[in-house]
Amino acid sequence: MGVLRDSGLLLRIEDVAALCRDALDQDFADRPAALCRPPEDWFRLLHGLGFPRHPAERAELQALAAAVEGWRPHGGFERYALVQAMLAALPRLPGLPVDTAVKEFFCTLYARFARPEAKFAARYDIDGPRYTEMAELATLRHFPAGQHDWWVDGLPRSWLLRVHPLALPGLLGMLRRIGGFGPLARLHINHWRPNQLMMLEGEAERSYHRIARSLALQPEIRGLMGTSWFYAPDVRQASPHLAWMRDFFAGRGAFLGEMERASAARGFLTGSAKRREMFEAGRFHPRTTLVLWARDDLLAWADSRKDLAE
Repeated sequence: MGVLRDSGLLLRIEDVAALCRDALDQDFADRPAALCRPPEDWFRLLHGLGFPRHPAERAELQALAAAVEGWRPHGGFERYALVQAMLAALPRLPGLPVDTAVKEFFCTLYARFARPEAKFAARYDIDGPRYTEMAELATLRHFPAGQHDWWVDGLPRSWLLRVHPLALPGLLGMLRRIGGFGPLARLHINHWRPNQLMMLEGEAERSYHRIARSLALQPEIRGLMGTSWFYAPDVRQASPHLAWMRDFFAGRGAFLGEMERASAARGFLTGSAKRREMFEAGRFHPRTTLVLWARDDLLAWADSRKDLAE
């Protein structure tokens, strides 16, 4: 089964590479001489966006965008740069130390990026957060896992001052257990998931399992971390259907510590009249909450849930 799946992945990679080349030939055949660079160079330039920061590459990318301003409508340069970088990324996928399912998600996303739906046109903005995320994906720094994705990060030491004082001993204990502040797999909600308004427990568990299978190939990663208002304890009263997001980690040995009050810009007022009503009445103002889950506990949970393996 593994050999067949690997063979299928290689064919999928070839198909997506062909799609990217077709997009370049059909939509960007008249590209200016300044843009006629090999895919590896665009891969390097897109490293200027996102985490970790590479200011020199970012400045060079922005200078190129300014030099060809007007060549294509808004977003054209961004899509061209992305397609070129993906052509450099695709041959690297087979050797990437992540689960095969993650590599397949890369292929699916790359196909969508090369031929984007009209509703995503606004995301192709070199200064926008969604394009930054696409650049991280195109340069293999951001990893898709389904409903959630992740990137490799560390817990900033300054966050010791952000955690509530009562939670600090627990955080310090967890840091001692995992052996330091990083590297860690930083959990994030996938902004490219099919249904942007739904968060499903089963899909989250499948994402966590793919992350665990990937971390099994990366022994240097010490655990999983995440921050969100979703994990705040008072979410249970405002949105009981989301309480599983905290309960999942709380019941599996993870550290959860409240930090500062979450800004409304973080989205906790979106999609729920009840949360908005409680917020305006002063009865709901969730705190950003830190989750830190030790590698050993994550892998042990994944081993106990072989039903989630693909």
